[in-house]
Amino acid sequence: MCNIVDKQFYLLASKLHDKHSLKETEIRICILTLLNCSSEQMAELLYKSPTSIGTLKRRVAHKLETTSAEMRSHLIENVCIR
Repeated sequence: MCNIVDKQFYLLASKLHDKHSLKETEIRICILTLLNCSSEQMAELLYKSPTSIGTLKRRVAHKLETTSAEMRSHLIENVCIR
């Protein structure tokens, strides 16, 4: 089971990096967004302030050409499915 999860994580991270030139922390934000983590949870997991997470989410959303509010749906429709 872990091998499947590892493989899917790697494929998703590769897609995000290749298609959108996202950095490692930005990829983590995307994955945590897909897992439906709150900004507070992300801040705790990534050892950052909630304000920093908000800034990161806006930056990632801009690179994905969407909004922070629509980022999860955008990732599901445009990155995970294809």
